[in-house]
Amino acid sequence: MVTAYGHRLLADIAESRVRRLAAVLDAMTPAQRAALAHGLLGFHQAHTSDRGHRDPQG
Repeated sequence: MVTAYGHRLLADIAESRVRRLAAVLDAMTPAQRAALAHGLLGFHQAHTSDRGHRDPQG
């Protein structure tokens, strides 16, 4: 159970993170944002494919 104070604190933290992320993305060039999106898509695909579920030791 989260108290009312806890809800406010979590909301404040989330808002702060969104503002900081927006500031970073705004400072990036369109090419940098595209490269980031491409890299994140590749990361997601690797994570959700069979490759991402293999034992790294095997």
